[in-house]
Amino acid sequence: ATCVTVATTASAFGPHGVSAIAVMSVSLNPPLVALAVRIGSRMQAALRHSDNFALSILASGQREAAGYFADSSRPHGAPGFALFAHHAEVTGAPLLEGALAWIDCRIVAVHAVGDHDLFVGQALLARSFAPGTPLLYYRGAFGSQTFP
Repeated sequence: ATCVTVATTASAFGPHGVSAIAVMSVSLNPPLVALAVRIGSRMQAALRHSDNFALSILASGQREAAGYFADSSRPHGAPGFALFAHHAEVTGAPLLEGALAWIDCRIVAVHAVGDHDLFVGQALLARSFAPGTPLLYYRGAFGSQTFP
């Protein structure tokens, strides 16, 4: 199982976001995180025209947001964020309200790895909120504590 995040960017194409599970901590000093994004996806194109990404680590009650941002048929750009409360911090990338934590990053490196680009970001802001249960992804399903 892995935590579900919504990865976002403020790019030349406007704001863009996608549900992401391929996220990891890379370094504590400096604080670096990595985000793997499929080559050829809209998010990969947006990130290639951006210098930032942000991560909203979703709470168990945010399944609707996870499913919405996983759906490639949703509206893109600013209209794609209309259903969910959000705001921007340091980089301008949208951060979803109600998340367990946020990480706002400046992209410092991009590496092609197989059929994905690995975007490495330096955390400019990291904030966690009240304790809660994260939304998890396991065997193709979203959940919090138990899975079928």
